[in-house]
Amino acid sequence: MNKLKLYKGRQFHAIKKAGNSVFRLFSLKNLLVMKLVIILLIASCLQVAAKPGEAQTVTLSGNNIRLGRIFKEIRKQTDYQFFYKDEYLKFAKPVDIHVTNVSVKEALDICFRDQPLSYSILNNKIIVVKEGSLPDKNIPPLTKIENNPVSGTVTDAATKRPLTGVSIQVKGSTMGAITDAAGNFSLNVPDGAVLIISSIGYNTQEIAVNGRSLINIELSPSATSLRQLVVTALGIKQEERTLSYATQGIKTGPLTEARSTNIINSLYGKVAGMEISQTGAGVGTPARVTLRGNTSINGDSQPLYVIDGVPVLGTPQFLNADNIASINVLKGANAAALYGSSAANGAIIITTKTGSGEGVKVWLNNTFMFRQADLSIPFQNEYGQGANGQYQSGSGYSWGSKMDGQMVPTWSINPAKKGETYPFLPQPNNIKDIFQNGFNISNNLQASIGGEKTQAFFSTTSTEARDILPTNTLQQNNLMVRVVSHLSDRFSLDSKLEYTKEKINGVLRQSTNNFNPIQQIYNIPRNVRTQDAKDYEFLGPNGVMQQDFWAPGFSSTAENPYWVLYRNLYSQNVDRITGLASLTYNFSSDLNLMGRVSYDGINETDKQEDYNGTLVRALQGAYAVTSSRQYEFNADFLLSYTKQLSDNWHLSAHAGGNIEKQLLGAIFTANTGPALLAPNLFTLSNANFPVVSDDPGAPVNVQSLYAFGELGWKDAAYLTVTGRNDWSSTLPVNNRSYFYPSVGLSLILSDLIPSFPKFIDVAKVRGSWAQVGSGAQPFMLQRTATFSPGGNNGFLSLSPTLPNKDLKPEQTQSFETGLDLQVLNRRLGLHFTYFNTNTINQLFTIALPVASGASSFYTNGGNIQNRGEEIVLNTVPVRTKNFTWNLDFNFSHLKNTVISISDQRPKVVIASNFDNDYVIQQGLDFGDIFTIGFLRDSLGRVIVNSNGLPQVTNAKTFNVGSYTPDWSGAISSEFNYKNWTLSFTITHRQGGIVESETMSSLDFLGLTKNTLQGRNGGLIFGQNIFTQYKAVTPDGKPNTVATNAESLWRIIGNVSLPVGEVYALNATNTRLREMIIGYNLPPSFVKRLHLSSVRVSLVGRDLFFISRATPGLDPDILSGTSTSSEGFSSYPPPTTRSFGANLNIGF
Repeated sequence: MNKLKLYKGRQFHAIKKAGNSVFRLFSLKNLLVMKLVIILLIASCLQVAAKPGEAQTVTLSGNNIRLGRIFKEIRKQTDYQFFYKDEYLKFAKPVDIHVTNVSVKEALDICFRDQPLSYSILNNKIIVVKEGSLPDKNIPPLTKIENNPVSGTVTDAATKRPLTGVSIQVKGSTMGAITDAAGNFSLNVPDGAVLIISSIGYNTQEIAVNGRSLINIELSPSATSLRQLVVTALGIKQEERTLSYATQGIKTGPLTEARSTNIINSLYGKVAGMEISQTGAGVGTPARVTLRGNTSINGDSQPLYVIDGVPVLGTPQFLNADNIASINVLKGANAAALYGSSAANGAIIITTKTGSGEGVKVWLNNTFMFRQADLSIPFQNEYGQGANGQYQSGSGYSWGSKMDGQMVPTWSINPAKKGETYPFLPQPNNIKDIFQNGFNISNNLQASIGGEKTQAFFSTTSTEARDILPTNTLQQNNLMVRVVSHLSDRFSLDSKLEYTKEKINGVLRQSTNNFNPIQQIYNIPRNVRTQDAKDYEFLGPNGVMQQDFWAPGFSSTAENPYWVLYRNLYSQNVDRITGLASLTYNFSSDLNLMGRVSYDGINETDKQEDYNGTLVRALQGAYAVTSSRQYEFNADFLLSYTKQLSDNWHLSAHAGGNIEKQLLGAIFTANTGPALLAPNLFTLSNANFPVVSDDPGAPVNVQSLYAFGELGWKDAAYLTVTGRNDWSSTLPVNNRSYFYPSVGLSLILSDLIPSFPKFIDVAKVRGSWAQVGSGAQPFMLQRTATFSPGGNNGFLSLSPTLPNKDLKPEQTQSFETGLDLQVLNRRLGLHFTYFNTNTINQLFTIALPVASGASSFYTNGGNIQNRGEEIVLNTVPVRTKNFTWNLDFNFSHLKNTVISISDQRPKVVIASNFDNDYVIQQGLDFGDIFTIGFLRDSLGRVIVNSNGLPQVTNAKTFNVGSYTPDWSGAISSEFNYKNWTLSFTITHRQGGIVESETMSSLDFLGLTKNTLQGRNGGLIFGQNIFTQYKAVTPDGKPNTVATNAESLWRIIGNVSLPVGEVYALNATNTRLREMIIGYNLPPSFVKRLHLSSVRVSLVGRDLFFISRATPGLDPDILSGTSTSSEGFSSYPPPTTRSFGANLNIGF
């Protein structure tokens, strides 16, 4: 099929029109889905907005009816509740009434005529008093009425601090509320109601209302119990004690206090076994997440993101922390088996906030944070521009003479500066001067409105950020509306609509690139003054501004950094819309059926404007536009049944199905070709031969059926069984269907064994086995074709890779076992997990003979093993009335091994550049990096030439290891004293390798302190430099030949053939990731301000490295989010530290 089409010339306008049609925001089908969601939202909101007393009508008919009976009938037909004392009704007269569809007020006026009582209406409350009396605020609700108002405050049992975001749920129903910032809640409950109170990090409680209207609740931290509720696959809530696999919840409070422009970066150190890296694209940069390592040769090994029970596109940088109620991480295939192939690498389960039935609540959350660059690369400031110890005005090297203040000719090519001289002095701040203090301002407004039947939640967030480079800015606006409606006793509706608009200016290009400003900044010769570099352009003879640069023609990738910042502009505009509508029907308290549709769509438009004068790449200017579209649509149903079979046995069973449709990578691009007609006029029509391409994208359809069952015995033993069958459109017909099961067992030994040691509060063992299938990438079943420009009508070329009609689904088999202990009156909790995962039937290519007409074909094979341990330790060292200290640790160790690939292809190069290969090879660690090394003799000694310079291999055969750390861990601590809190997180990474092209290039140019030694000669390789090596001449004699720094480093750091062995840097580091100091204003003071809560926090992120093995290296900032980007660093931006303040106000 023709996957990619290229056109030129006058065909452009017709194609552009077609492209615009292709890239409409929604297809007809998706538009209908979104319309349905909007209609349901509006309908639900109308229920919230119904005007009391007038919008609701009643029909009453009867003679000699007691007033209490009439109250009950009105309650049945409306949302009103009655407040009075029982003794009042003793004096009331019976009533004759016959009305149809009249307002509640009209009906009450009839009922209260000639009565010794009167009434008043306040919102949905009707207060009855004696005639002439004022309403009694202390009157309890009528217990005979079906629903009763309940309110209260939820606090931490240890610190007595109010807890926000706690879920208050009426057991056996969808009714509930969420505590506000002051820990307050209120809702209406039926007679005999039982409340379930749960929050991540705390012990879940069940409390019977028993007619009470005020219930204050204290929650104990989760280290004290396994009763905590956890959101698992398909949005099902389960107690932690029932789970047969490891899972970890994340507190959401710090996410909105010490916030990052990408919420994923806020999760560093919070979850054992979770590794996070980010790209160097600047503010709002994407992140890469893995759970328990890489598993797939062809895939990206990242987890699935699930929001409110449905999968979404894997673009977490657009998530809004203000909308999140809970985050739970399901690790590995065992935890996420029900989500299918997309969750073979685990799942991150996110639940967004809902409204509460306590009237109107409003919150404001404001954060302001500064960002500072941590410039820790050791640049030298002794030698300046030039080579061979001599100043050269047009050189990009810093191998010139020593900078002693001598006058030298200007490097400027501006004719107006010809003949000028300047003092040749060190400029230690010429890099620092380009950077600035960035900032991140976030303002969020939330509102909750609702009553007993309908609750609405509204949130809007505006985020403005400027990075440490002046042109890199972000503006993001997010709007979310979610409405939960109890349409009747049996029907409930959950609908949500969320829209995010984001614009980023000055997106940083990465790696070695003309347009990467970091490369141009770091490569500034050490003598170039800031004021001269800032004067980056001058008026050329043709009346067009031209670039002024110290080394024109020096390199094809060299520019003045200020020109790159202000004259090579790159912007990104993103629109994301998500919608959800879920309808649940309760057949009984034990059985319900849920049907749901959801949509997640992203449109992105990127623009690149390169001004005339851009060296090499766009001397006559250039303009390019790229539009991309992707979406995911899901329709699913779930039938759920729960039953207490007997005193000892409990059953929970679920069965459902899903239809998933995805479109990925649909891209429409257009550019002006080699030159603009009119200088610096950035439109596609300003070119003779605009080039347009249209990629229709990769469609993926998956249909699924699944079931899940849990059998519990004595609330101490739980057997869990799941099964799922997928049908994938990317696989051949014969292999399109694949089934995968899982089974798990959880035993609470402390409850099962009567003589269990008393000092152990809870002891649980668990184990599970799972098998998960995964479909192929799109277009592996067809041989694609490409049209490219050239000749009269272009050229057609076939893909060099042949399809395979017998492809099988990739398969992951996972085994996990663990132990959970809580001892010492539940002040010490230990969670240990051992896991072993094997991913087989990997998808990759095998080489073909030249005569076959193709270079390779797709096949199955391979076995990637991930084996390791995880430990989570929760402690409470100190707990008094006013002071509590919580101290938590997590640790993970992973061995990621390639057991086998294929006898025909035992080695797969995933990615390659000029100095290293990212390799998957049998018997080695996943992702070992092979690079250029020194040439050695049979004894492993480095061979040097007669000039004293080491010889290097011309092939990338030296294995420096992998990016995967030997182990990683974190310490999190929280101190609570009355209204004060102090918390911090420290992370540690031990081992792992990062191959740094940055450092090799800087050494090559003579810019680092490494290059100071031996500027005048006297370096003997293996003796006074690189002493870790033994060096010999070709005849085996010890090296005694001296050389100089410039000769040595231009061999070792050679930008075309660097010795990667030298630049395989140790990624070990320890850093302070997060710190929050918070204060809750006293409730008595807050009440005088007519507010419900006020919290002020001082916050910081990535404040400093406590230690690191390699100065100047941040192993978290890589060149991309793909698997092959791991362990490769090429001119990333410097590490940034952020600090500021957060203010949260509840009304």
